[in-house]
Amino acid sequence: MTITSNFPTTLYAAAAGGGVSTGRSSGDPMAAATAWSASRWGGTIRLATGTYTGTATIPSRASVNAQDGATITATGLYLLPGLDAGTVTLNGVTSSRRSGAVASSVEHLLMVPSGWTGDGTKMGIVYLHGATGTSRQMVDGVNQAGLKALLLAVAQAGYPILGVSTGDTWGNDTAMSRIDAAKTYLQGTVGAKAGDIALIGGSMGGANVLNWCKRNLASVACAVGPVPVSDISDIHTNNRGGLASNINGAYGTWSEATYGAARNPVTFAAAGDLAGLKYQAWAGASDTICLKATVQSVVTSIGGTAEYNEVAGEHTPAVAAIPPASVVAFLDTNQP
Repeated sequence: MTITSNFPTTLYAAAAGGGVSTGRSSGDPMAAATAWSASRWGGTIRLATGTYTGTATIPSRASVNAQDGATITATGLYLLPGLDAGTVTLNGVTSSRRSGAVASSVEHLLMVPSGWTGDGTKMGIVYLHGATGTSRQMVDGVNQAGLKALLLAVAQAGYPILGVSTGDTWGNDTAMSRIDAAKTYLQGTVGAKAGDIALIGGSMGGANVLNWCKRNLASVACAVGPVPVSDISDIHTNNRGGLASNINGAYGTWSEATYGAARNPVTFAAAGDLAGLKYQAWAGASDTICLKATVQSVVTSIGGTAEYNEVAGEHTPAVAAIPPASVVAFLDTNQP
């Protein structure tokens, strides 16, 4: 693969034959796009109609756009929009990334269906990431292929999704304030429907979701938990996933006696604080971090408005077993 121009404004990659229409590059189109964007030159990578099956990583300041009929089948693709600059449009979904728009100095990543008009007719969704992660999990086809596929399906169904990086917060006040800001941004700037929102949170993000729901139950249309943290004390006491110190970082030192009633989902759910929440939970059958029994316990405490689903697999791999169509159907059913 070669690139023959130092500062192209647009690189046209074609799926068949590895060529490009401008002659600016030759060889595998995804490899060309990767090398081009890694050089941090500005411009646009435009994928011609076709099916792209190569694996590539494209973190760039450039825009990456697919013409009608261009599809990506490789699960390993990582497409990160340029910070405060570029966009990525693939498979009917446009992603963009900004810093400080939702909360001061905090990065967010927005996924909307291509052609999004922001006319206030579609419910907004806030995505909350796992521990040691960021909102970039939304587009990470390398380490989070199942999650990326799930969120793409949700955005393709017409929903705007805003992922805000909360840090390793485990349901604390910082997380709550950033979700507040994300809701405001979704509805005031992005043009999501006013009123209730939906939330999707995996792993630690599940604890953030349930804590926000506890405090804002009247503003929640529904919530989805892919392998959600449901019992912070269990993870802390048993140091599951080596996360005890991470939890302590969010609270000083975590203890059930001090924080359980206010911050631990399994505890406040048992007290009735999530009664009536429309909640779809997905547990991994062999998850050793978020034990399926803890997920089921929260669902049982919520009652008839919550559903427990179990899929094969350990923690992160289990997310790939969640059928996106089931999540989309749940959101469709509960959209105000």
